[in-house]
Amino acid sequence: MSVTEWYTIRGVTLPTSWVSVLIAFTLVGIILWWRYGKKEASVYADHAIFFILIWKFSVIVTDLSLVIKQPLIILFFNGGTMGFYIAIVATCISIFRQLKKNVFAASQLRTLTMAFILTQSVYQIAMAMQNDGLSWQRWLTVVAFIIWLLIAIKNGLNQDIWRKQLIILFSLSHIMIALLQPDGFWQKSLMATFIFSLFVLLVHFLKDKSRKQMEASS
Repeated sequence: MSVTEWYTIRGVTLPTSWVSVLIAFTLVGIILWWRYGKKEASVYADHAIFFILIWKFSVIVTDLSLVIKQPLIILFFNGGTMGFYIAIVATCISIFRQLKKNVFAASQLRTLTMAFILTQSVYQIAMAMQNDGLSWQRWLTVVAFIIWLLIAIKNGLNQDIWRKQLIILFSLSHIMIALLQPDGFWQKSLMATFIFSLFVLLVHFLKDKSRKQMEASS
């Protein structure tokens, strides 16, 4: 959904996209705590904070000359679209290092997949509810992603094959919904879905490859 509304809090103006990100991270953290316990929720919170910090301070990379002239700009701006993608890639690398350290534990793969679907779903719902647009576009977005929320929470994503299929189906459904939204195909949230979907599938592929190698050597 397009950003059409802004919030002003004590002189600081925030777009609804930022607010939606914070809502998504908070609610998903609570859901993971309820579903899997404090440890899984804490891991998610660490990566969420890491993403926010990288996106925030990526302005140093994307607009270094301006930061040198006005250092305080770091407090009020982020790295924009480029910084957003830098933060996503950096977060994927951080997650991958942790997963590899734990030999791609099934519980962490389950949490990773569920967290991704929940975060994107809550973000989309929050954006649709806060911004203006055609009623049918907003309600289609809300209903579709509520269904994905329920699927992820109820199923628990405990089986590898189900997680892989769900990621692919989620990506395809997001494409169809995005094409009916004002921003169409080229919107950051959809690109984020592509990147994370490919990342999750890659992690599952590496896990399967590692397991086969262990079975062959035993």
